[in-house]
Amino acid sequence: MASTAGVEDSASGMSAAWGDYDRDGRMDLYVANMFSAAGSRITTQKQFKTGTDPVIRERFRRFARGNSLFRNTGQGFQDVSEQAGVTLGRWAWSSNFVDLNNDAWPDFVVANGYLSSETDSGDL
Repeated sequence: MASTAGVEDSASGMSAAWGDYDRDGRMDLYVANMFSAAGSRITTQKQFKTGTDPVIRERFRRFARGNSLFRNTGQGFQDVSEQAGVTLGRWAWSSNFVDLNNDAWPDFVVANGYLSSETDSGDL
């Protein structure tokens, strides 16, 4: 069903938000995913999984890409993530559409971050 609608998102989804980002009267979908810099470096190398079906290779690349924005066309959805410049949200936890500056345009708000330290997790 998601594939038919054009919203199949092969990644580690952390949240989904609905909003009309282009103000055309149709609800669009923003999905916050975990971005992997290391995964992106590896999967974009020319020699990455050279003997693998290109569709599978692209899924690996997509998994590391980051966030997604799907524009509702009225007939389905179109992935406009890269054109809109919204893929890089790092380790995105949550997202929402909010009009932060009161200009009647919905803004993306993405909570992100990752805690790492030398402390043993058993000491927390």
